[in-house]
Amino acid sequence: MKKTENFKINIFSYFFIIIFFVLISFFGSIYQLILHYDGHHHGLIYSMSEDFLSGKLPYKDFFVHYGFLNILINSFFLKIFEMSLLGLYFVSALSYSAAILMLALFAKKYTNHLYACLLTVSLFLIHPFVFLPWPDYQFFFFIALSIYLLSIDNKLSFFTSGIFLSFGILEKEFLILIYLFVFLSVISIYFFLKFKKLIYFKSSFYEYFFVGFIIPILFFILYLYINNLIPFYLKHLELPSIISGMGDVNPIIYTLNAFIDLINTSIIKIFFEPYWFFFVLIIFTNVFFLTKEVFLRKKKISYQDFLLIIVSVFSIGLFLTAVVRMGVFKLATGTAVGIVIIFYLVSRIKSLDTRYILNTLIILYLVLGFEFGRSPTNRIYPNYQTKFKNNSNTIKFLKGKKITKSEWEQLLLFKSKIDEIKKNCSDIKFGTNLTNDNFYTILMKKNFQIVNFIPWYTESYAFFPKLFEIFDPNYFKNFEYLSNQEKLLIAVGDNLDIKNIINEDTYVLSDEINYISHGHNSIQIFLPKNCKISIGG
Repeated sequence: MKKTENFKINIFSYFFIIIFFVLISFFGSIYQLILHYDGHHHGLIYSMSEDFLSGKLPYKDFFVHYGFLNILINSFFLKIFEMSLLGLYFVSALSYSAAILMLALFAKKYTNHLYACLLTVSLFLIHPFVFLPWPDYQFFFFIALSIYLLSIDNKLSFFTSGIFLSFGILEKEFLILIYLFVFLSVISIYFFLKFKKLIYFKSSFYEYFFVGFIIPILFFILYLYINNLIPFYLKHLELPSIISGMGDVNPIIYTLNAFIDLINTSIIKIFFEPYWFFFVLIIFTNVFFLTKEVFLRKKKISYQDFLLIIVSVFSIGLFLTAVVRMGVFKLATGTAVGIVIIFYLVSRIKSLDTRYILNTLIILYLVLGFEFGRSPTNRIYPNYQTKFKNNSNTIKFLKGKKITKSEWEQLLLFKSKIDEIKKNCSDIKFGTNLTNDNFYTILMKKNFQIVNFIPWYTESYAFFPKLFEIFDPNYFKNFEYLSNQEKLLIAVGDNLDIKNIINEDTYVLSDEINYISHGHNSIQIFLPKNCKISIGG
């Protein structure tokens, strides 16, 4: 590997630019998340960690939407932030900004400070801020850190690289088959090049890497075994197929259709949303690079050259993790690692003028997609509504959150009603949340045992009935039994026809709370007729 020489510039200036954009991403992410109301996604991530901290077992006692390690890390930060959602915002923002920094440091090893700076700015322009406190950002950090550690080229770094790659997989382990495909692809390429007698470095790095990689996996399997969770975990592996609606569709056909859709989107929005085309460019560039390095290369390959091949395999393979629910943030936290190859290839161009033109065009092109407003790359850009903190702190998990007066009112009113129900209707021990907002599940858990295993309910997703069929098949039977016993508090969105499952002889609509967020116009509370509360609707 021949490293590109540095331009004669003030290196400190490039370092300052890198840190500047990393910090802007970090603080900007936290700022936007604090101002954004998303009871569905934020509440789901919070609810899983809260259940885990209360002693419940994942997969068996509560629904796990992604991976075990994500719950473990989030639980740690929730404890640090006194069970406030701010803990989830902090670790998500830190993970994404740190991942950008890791990739910049990695790129610098192969090029120079200029390209490390260009990579940082490009990633920021593609996806500047965290969209959700979702595991993708922690996953991206562990992948970027694992790749960077491999570039250090010593036994300890290989070992720790394996550990962090394993951590990344445990963030979203229901996609284990995709990770195995990527892992086996790297091994196959190594032995193919070995067969062609192009490899002259020792493969001992694989041994240390594999030991580090397997240790967290073994601990996870041991945890599942000790707690008798393996059957529940195996059911969890069906999630990608259910959520994608793939069914009996061939996975290869499904992936090709998703890629064709991405190409069509990139062409239609080539000027106004350039990040779509840039992702296509990343994939094609990495396919070209792999083809050239694996099948057309004549010279022997050093370890550092082989590491670039690994990066390309990851970039292409991680596209598979985005096809289930395609979005900018999914691509920006997986396939985007391949941006390293783009800048590496540009840096190898001999003509200084050509390099300058290409670098300028990349940044100017990506600037076209940067908006001071909501867009596919920054979907939670703050609106111009006045937002407040709840100074009374009566909803502790939202401490530090700033949302509109109406959003606070709907939550506080619901809390006051369920507190009154707990006080005046002692027979009601159970609650069920049939809304799309998990904040209501969190509020109900303080006073009632939640009936539904999946902590929200929506009819807007075609896959949702299948989700209940697989993970909560006894829900409606339990619902019927508890409602007949008049022991059940029911919260439901106004768009769900509750009359099909409720016993109208014993249950009545007690209150209806205006709801201005996504999914419903109101939240309805149904109670047994013998439950009288003093608070009016």
